[in-house]
Amino acid sequence: LIVKTPTPRPRLRTTTEAPARGWADPATSLDRVDRAPVNRSVMLVPTTAASPKPRKRERKGQRRKKKPRNGAVRLMDGGSRGQSWGRVEVYVSGEWGTVCDDGWSSAAAAVVCRQLGFPYMVRASKKAEFGEGTSLLILLDDVQCSGQEKTLLECAHAEVGMHNCSHEEDAGVVCSREEVADW
Repeated sequence: LIVKTPTPRPRLRTTTEAPARGWADPATSLDRVDRAPVNRSVMLVPTTAASPKPRKRERKGQRRKKKPRNGAVRLMDGGSRGQSWGRVEVYVSGEWGTVCDDGWSSAAAAVVCRQLGFPYMVRASKKAEFGEGTSLLILLDDVQCSGQEKTLLECAHAEVGMHNCSHEEDAGVVCSREEVADW
């Protein structure tokens, strides 16, 4: 009579030392399913399907620049942004351009000031008083506003990009947070 005796299964040893790099020692590590030694090198092969995409990091203190909305305006003085005065530039269809208008009015200038958060318009300036925007396209001409519009694009104007003037007639404005009698 032949009797098969089961072979004793190896027991795990408890140690006080932590495994190196968070992994159990492959020589003493046993698989939970069949209690056979585990080949960790096979298990650590990365898969491309489950790998998360690396995120772009923003440097601390930097913000993403938001694209301006169609009809946004800014005031430029020389080559830098002016505080409350400057050449009027408008954002239309993804690009900044100038407003060139020999008939630039105080009503149109008031729309620009209000759009920028200034309650008062001191005066409208003509003939590139705050410099010519030669590096930009002329986007608006013949702008006629009642003064109540929210943006220059709501005012009557020639077709965007169509003009009969040059940068020598770039429009500008002087705005204020306080009522000014004369500037």
